[in-house]
Amino acid sequence: MFGNDEKDYFLENLAIMITSGIDVSSAITSIKQETRSKKMLKVLGGIEAEIDSGSSLWMAMERSKLLPSHAIVLIRLGEESGNLTENLKLVVTQQQKDREFASRLQSAMIYPVIV
Repeated sequence: MFGNDEKDYFLENLAIMITSGIDVSSAITSIKQETRSKKMLKVLGGIEAEIDSGSSLWMAMERSKLLPSHAIVLIRLGEESGNLTENLKLVVTQQQKDREFASRLQSAMIYPVIV
């Protein structure tokens, strides 16, 4: 549905902005201004609207279906424990590792077919 680069860009920038003291809603607004994908703009708009209406970040992200459930759990734990920026960075790292593993697995499965 969304490119992995778009999700990583969003999460990395959100973590950086929150670390620098910007509130989540303002950070999302700023990221929206830099986003070119219409699908991603729509999702970010929905997340922003939910946060502005009082929803937590993890709840808004869960409803957007932008990330898998294990990533949502990490974001929820980050919000509740005060480690949101660290957990956002962890989500990005984990997604990159998952993609690399899937790529290696696919390569390993193709090799026997060729031989």
